[in-house]
Amino acid sequence: MSKSARLEWFKGELFPFILLFALAFTIRFMGGAWETKWDNDAYMARQAEHIYSFGHPAVPDPFSSAPLYQPGMAYLLAFVGWIIDLIPFKFTQSSMVISEGLAPPLLGAATVLVIYWFAKTLFNKSAGVVAGLLASFSHFLIFRTMKGFVFHDALSLFLILLTVVVAWKALKMVENPFPSDFKNQSIYLATILAPAILIGVTGFTWGGYFILHAILIFYGLLLTVFILIHRASMRGYKFYLMKKCVFICSTLLFGTIIALILYPVRGSSEILRAAQMLRFAESPLVYKFTGDLMPPRLESFESLFGTLLVVGIALTAIGVYGLYKRDRKSGLYLLAALLATMVPAVRAYHFMDMFSMFVYISLGIGASFILEGIARQELQKTIWKKLAAVAVILIIVIAFVNPVIGSLENFEKPL
Repeated sequence: MSKSARLEWFKGELFPFILLFALAFTIRFMGGAWETKWDNDAYMARQAEHIYSFGHPAVPDPFSSAPLYQPGMAYLLAFVGWIIDLIPFKFTQSSMVISEGLAPPLLGAATVLVIYWFAKTLFNKSAGVVAGLLASFSHFLIFRTMKGFVFHDALSLFLILLTVVVAWKALKMVENPFPSDFKNQSIYLATILAPAILIGVTGFTWGGYFILHAILIFYGLLLTVFILIHRASMRGYKFYLMKKCVFICSTLLFGTIIALILYPVRGSSEILRAAQMLRFAESPLVYKFTGDLMPPRLESFESLFGTLLVVGIALTAIGVYGLYKRDRKSGLYLLAALLATMVPAVRAYHFMDMFSMFVYISLGIGASFILEGIARQELQKTIWKKLAAVAVILIIVIAFVNPVIGSLENFEKPL
């Protein structure tokens, strides 16, 4: 690769990654505190410090009657603490305090990068940049990934999104025949096995990992309906659909088995707990008075879609439609992720962060789709057409600026 080609690659591919990562990390690192303050975060930090010191969690926890719950983050914090110990420099704070301060912002910035890459891969670079910027300033994502906020959220959000992206890549891979050479066989097998492993790790991190089951199953249903409608124009649709369904079912099965092996404490009871949190089943009294589990208010949706709520929602729908026009299967996949995460989000504020990730991807694609449409129009001297184009751009800008403003204004409001 020539020097000019390397420079173009850096400016076009690597520079947006670096810029978005630096922006997202700085915002999250500047907020929060080195010392964890919330009960859940203090509990996770206590467990992480016990793993760091003794190699295993404190079970039973002397300060809590509950067993170690959602332990993935605790083990990650301890691992980061061990890595910091290897650095030949004496820090003013302990390795675990540094770990608890750095890990959540790093995971939050990594989540922003995955959002950028997914939107860019699904549509184009401008969609990725817009989605990444919105996620960088998102109230919902910042709130879960600030310095010192060490409960499971930072890691579970990253793993949920990463699993959705890897599963999408695997679904693309199974469309191809099994390769003949060893190198490509290894890549093929690694790609289709990775989603199951990630589902297992996500289950080790958060009991609500069943949302991944909902996304993939819902995608399978949408794909089935789509193929049945278009079966006349699709050759071999039965075999194609069977391959997809076998992959989805086997991935969910093996992923669940891995999760239950890694974290057998609660197992299938997490499904009942999730139903109680979403008020689909009779729940403990404490759930009814937990603000985080109350339905989100209008202000929460304005923080997500902007004060021009209808415009933001319309732009999200346009993003799904634009992706569907370009690649129908990818459009159905994004729609499945949106709808599957929207159901818990509208019933409990606790799940708005998960829903927001796919909204930002859709918003970025929607903006890019509209701007592409404007760019394709033939240049006209007619004044009203120029004014219409300017008006559309202004509406898009307002729709993007308002979620950022809403995030900053509502940052201190958990509801």
